[in-house]
Formats: sequence, structure tokens, C-alpha cells
Amino acid sequence: YNLAEEAPFDFPIAPKSIGVEWTTTAFEYDGAPHKPSATATGLVGDDSLTLNVTGEQTNAGSYTATVAAFEQGNYKLESASTKTFTIKKADLTVTPASLEIRERETEVMQAFAEGEDLVEAFAGRIIVSGVSGTVTYTVTIAGEDNYDDDGLLTVGAHTFTIDAGSNYNAASVSVTVIATPVVTVIASVEGELVYNGSAFEISYAL
Repeated sequence: YNLAEEAPFDFPIAPKSIGVEWTTTAFEYDGAPHKPSATATGLVGDDSLTLNVTGEQTNAGSYTATVAAFEQGNYKLESASTKTFTIKKADLTVTPASLEIRERETEVMQAFAEGEDLVEAFAGRIIVSGVSGTVTYTVTIAGEDNYDDDGLLTVGAHTFTIDAGSNYNAASVSVTVIATPVVTVIASVEGELVYNGSAFEISYAL
């Protein structure tokens, strides 16, 4: 037999199905956006393929990242691949610069009595660091047992809670209120003082 003419025909080469491997699914809040990284598995030879991961987040919490299904060149991902990832809260660093209060320090004690923001009352006494950017934090003391009838802190140790919002773990620090002793002055003289043109000595005792 002789082949009279060419006999061409079409034949398909289907894209190869691949898998997804996820890495780095736990982060700590630092003010920057995070998402897991994903690599393609099942590639042929030295082929490389960049996967598009969506679901980037910044704040602390639990989230889902996704690589959408696709068909691209020699490869395809038949169904979307998802992965749960977490951004955990960061720890605060609380430095007690001066955490002793005299019970008669009016500007501090009055702030507690009037329910004002204790950050103002403790300016210079506590230093909160380890935060990213500008963070407003609050200082609170829980429990009515910490206060006397006038709403002032009682003498003794109190636990203060420092809260910088949902991206940080709350921190606590012990603050001590120290009693201010009341000094009584007693003056005494020996015998009756009669003017004689000279100075007299008067004894004082605390």
C-alpha cells in the first residue's frame, strides 16, 4: 500500500492536576499583614508555579486563606484549597517605673475616686512598651474591696490590669499604696517662763 496523502489528526494533552502544600500558619501580631504561604505539589521536573494566596489579615484572630481553583498552562487545581491560620495576641511589656503611692497623693487618689482614666494618674509610674504603633491602653482595678468609703484606694497592694485592646494580651502589675504617718508634735518647757532678757529653750518631740 501507498499512503496517498498526510493524515493529520488532533489529540489533547490535558493539564496535570496538582496539589497544595501550606506552610507557616501561626503568626504573632506585629502591626504587619500576614497570610500562610502555599506551594504547588506534583509539578513535573524543574517546573515552577506561583500560587496566588488570598485572605491576608493584620489583627489578632483566626482566619482562612484560599488558593482558588484554576487551569493555567500545563497545570490545574481542580478545587479551591483553604487553610486556617491564626495571628495570636502580642504580649505587653509593663515596666513599673514607680508603683508606690502615698495615700495622701491627692492627684492620684482623686483620679480613682472620680473614675478618671488611670493612665493620666499613672503618667510616669508605668511604662507600657512592646506595642506596635500608637496604642491607647487603659488601667483598671477590679473589685470594690480595693476602695474605702470615700472611693479612695485602701492602704496595701492592688493588682492593676493594663489592657491595650484586642491585639495584645492584658498585663497585670502590683501597685502598693503606702500609709502616710501622721506626725504629732509635742512641745515642753521646764518650769514657768519669766522674761529675763535671754532666749529660752523649748523642747519638741515627734
